[in-house]
Amino acid sequence: MFKEFLLEARTGVLNGQPLSRIFENNSRYFSPIFVGMIRAGESSGTLGKSLTELNRHLNREYKLIKKVKSALTYPAILVVASIGIVIIMLTFVLPRLTKSFAQNNVQLPLLTKILVNISNALIYSPLLDVLIAGGIIGGFMYFRKTKIGKNALSYLMFKIPVVNNLVKKIVLVRFSRTLGGLISGALSISESLVLTAKAVGNDQYEVAILKANDEIKNGIPLSQALKNDPKLFPSFLTSLIAVGEKTGTLDVVLNNFSNFYEDDVNNALKDLTTFLEPLLLLFMGLVVGLIAVSILLPIYQMVGKFN
Repeated sequence: MFKEFLLEARTGVLNGQPLSRIFENNSRYFSPIFVGMIRAGESSGTLGKSLTELNRHLNREYKLIKKVKSALTYPAILVVASIGIVIIMLTFVLPRLTKSFAQNNVQLPLLTKILVNISNALIYSPLLDVLIAGGIIGGFMYFRKTKIGKNALSYLMFKIPVVNNLVKKIVLVRFSRTLGGLISGALSISESLVLTAKAVGNDQYEVAILKANDEIKNGIPLSQALKNDPKLFPSFLTSLIAVGEKTGTLDVVLNNFSNFYEDDVNNALKDLTTFLEPLLLLFMGLVVGLIAVSILLPIYQMVGKFN
């Protein structure tokens, strides 16, 4: 597929099309940042430098995503394992015990009755279960792509302890690295901010960055515009940006800040896993223990009848 695209791009360039236009026509594979940096390199005659900066940006973004995924792998395994255990107990263990309870006329406790009803619903039609599960997952995936879903998830992420700190630091790393890379690639500050707003991956920050861009057009410095949202942009960052604006080294300052904050992201990821692991283990223990108690109570009643 990529070979075909490159051949198509070669043909387009030979016919006089700008390289950035060719990439833009394939937006499914190339982000706005990719296209923007190519366009800036073409217009300034520094395409090689822009591609080098783009390579650096994509490489660091890949490493950041990989760190986050690696940190969340173990908690994800715990969640999947707990769900698997519950499904096995409700679909295989409980139905067999329910038959014994019915044959011995055991009066089931309320908790056991609830779980038996859930179990009956699960084993009624496996195909229906798959369809419902697929519908829930598909609905969630669709919801998170809608504007309302993005806003809701963004709001939720900023309300969860520990998680909000990690999300904020990841977004700040993306913001500083992306903006610094785009400015280094010879894009204007305004165009760089618009592309950065799309790249940060958080609606609250996107709105704040676009708002800052509007203020910059009115002659307000970037550092001053970002100070209007102290909850999103720490004073440490805005102070560094002010220094970069005065010295003409804004791209260098932003890149240095992103390097510094990447270490903070690593520490925040460790804090998150330290917070999640015992919490998930406790949740698994409570769920499995609840099911075990609901099974053991009628068993004790049944055994008591024979004594």
